[in-house]
Amino acid sequence: MPKSVCCVIVFLCVSCFSETAVQHDDQIRVSLRKIGHEILLNSNDSTSLILPIEKISQNVYVIKFEKPFSFEPDKLVNIVHRTLAADQFPLHYLVQVMANDPNEIIYSYRIEDNLEKSVIPCLTRKPPVYNYAIQIKFLDAPFVALSRNGLIQIFSFPTFCIFLFIAWKRFNKKNTIKEESLTSDESGDIVIGKLDFCMVRHILKINSVCVDLSAKESKLLKVFLSYPNEIIDRDKLLNDVWGEEGVIVGRSLDVFVSKLRKKLLPETSVRIVTIHGRGYKLEIVKN
Repeated sequence: MPKSVCCVIVFLCVSCFSETAVQHDDQIRVSLRKIGHEILLNSNDSTSLILPIEKISQNVYVIKFEKPFSFEPDKLVNIVHRTLAADQFPLHYLVQVMANDPNEIIYSYRIEDNLEKSVIPCLTRKPPVYNYAIQIKFLDAPFVALSRNGLIQIFSFPTFCIFLFIAWKRFNKKNTIKEESLTSDESGDIVIGKLDFCMVRHILKINSVCVDLSAKESKLLKVFLSYPNEIIDRDKLLNDVWGEEGVIVGRSLDVFVSKLRKKLLPETSVRIVTIHGRGYKLEIVKN
């Protein structure tokens, strides 16, 4: 795979996740408005407004209200947890009820993935009526995306980074094998492991033992060497080797591949593999 193609794939992945992050932010705001609505209903307020949801920093949001209200801690905990669970967000978050100053925290609690480790104090103490704001901090960094079947799947940003790193390592390893396996000496011969291929003289050396190749075998091997460890379609092989002759016999390809296989047998790190329904692949194994 060319590096330019790899860069395009990475760019598209990042763009996709950037768009997903925006969708996640919108869904969070909708869920928080639902939470604010239920809290007001619980305090017998069905008319006052919920102000625009504020995003303070990454994964930290604040619900603000038009008028003062009162809340019951146990019902607040239930409303927040039930709403976030229904909308399939990670249930790992911190809730803080604030008064005038963000530093003036009236009530707070923390929910862990393991509910036994959650900290939920003072459930029975009812604070007075006041113009509160409710801050919710998500302790994970989730990205929410719709799968093909419509179900919501949640991926963390660190998981996505790990995925990209593994993909890059595999791609880089493949390119390293390709670069280290195929080298050219001063005469222009191509060296593959212990093999030394001379296209001009149609000779393949294996451990200094010369093996003669026909013109067709040489052209075929040259095509394989141009795309090591990659699947080459039958049509491409036929066109590159027999295209100038006008008439192409499909069976000829299989015959010459079979001959070439036998001549490559002494070098176990190089082999031609049949890809059924597609074509062939020259596999070069790094020792």
